Amino acid sequence: MKKDLEAILDKYIALFDARKLNCAETTLMVMCEYMGVDSPLVPRIATAFGGGLAGTQSVCGVVTGALMAAGICAGREVGGDQAPARELGSEFISGFVAERGALTCMGLTGVNMRDPVAMEEFRAPGGGHDVICNNCVRWACRYMAAKIDQRD
Repeated sequence: MKKDLEAILDKYIALFDARKLNCAETTLMVMCEYMGVDSPLVPRIATAFGGGLAGTQSVCGVVTGALMAAGICAGREVGGDQAPARELGSEFISGFVAERGALTCMGLTGVNMRDPVAMEEFRAPGGGHDVICNNCVRWACRYMAAKIDQRD
């Protein structure tokens, strides 16, 4: 029986909003709970990916978190076929860019995350974090959940 994705999203988005998780951690934790994966490596394995690869505003942490989930779902054992995970990841990236318009934090937000004043405005209630980042997490997790459900 599949878990309630929306309830899982709400639980982890609340932690994301409270700055207890970053975007990559949030996305990976949502997907792991949805898939029934429990590992002491989660969220730790995703920590350095937040803020666009270690806060550099490169590839969005939501994307990297979703790609880690793709690996958990469709990844290979040593010497196995990597095509299923790559296909799932490639489809996700194409869908994300088509839906969100960019792949990088800077491209998605337009905000210099190293500027404390800009970040305070961005993280204010109703600001860019709520409108952009939360919606990216929600879209990515819904997309990945649908793809995972198709595989089952």
